[in-house]
Amino acid sequence: MLGLAMGFMEPAFEETEEEMIARALDYPDNPYLHGVTLDKLKKDRRVKLDMSPLESYLERLPTPSGRIELYSAQLEAAGLPPLPTYVPLKEGYDGVRRGRGRKYPLMFISPPNHNFLNSTFANVEKHQKLEKEPLLQIHPEDAQERGLQDGDMVTVFNDRGTYEVRAKITDRMLPGTVVSQGLWWEGDGRKQRANALTPDRLSDLGGGATFFSTVVEVNLKQ
Repeated sequence: MLGLAMGFMEPAFEETEEEMIARALDYPDNPYLHGVTLDKLKKDRRVKLDMSPLESYLERLPTPSGRIELYSAQLEAAGLPPLPTYVPLKEGYDGVRRGRGRKYPLMFISPPNHNFLNSTFANVEKHQKLEKEPLLQIHPEDAQERGLQDGDMVTVFNDRGTYEVRAKITDRMLPGTVVSQGLWWEGDGRKQRANALTPDRLSDLGGGATFFSTVVEVNLKQ
């Protein structure tokens, strides 16, 4: 309805809700939906998924050997470690893998806020009062090394951007790790958000997001 009101004339905007549901259920690539139709749902109110594709699952796993593979030849062929292995992040090391010589020595974690629903409600005054303000949790050892005091305004930065936030010194995380709950909107003196620091590259295994593979440095705001 919104699309049509805005003048979009593509066929997708003319589909009814029932047509969209029927098309979503008519999906041969998902064997569990076999026999599940909108007509059946209307008649019976609920329809069991077809779980027969799992009947032989434990007889042979969907791996080349049919067994649990601790050593994965498939990963090896793709140029990835065949066994679970720690692989250091490529960015932020500036040729130095350990110690203070790293360009960005701190791992940056940006979990969601407790009183927002992702970024939804982040602009609602009631929820903002519950969250109070964005904070950067930093370990006492890392704060001392940078001459930071609890409550100082700091600049968190890497090659992608900067983030100005108040420091909260706490030992609730490991040294070398800083935490700031993201999803705050810009405004009220906030020029940027934690999202400005996170990478948009994909992971080597699975092609997933790498939001928690972020490295930064923290300085006292000048």
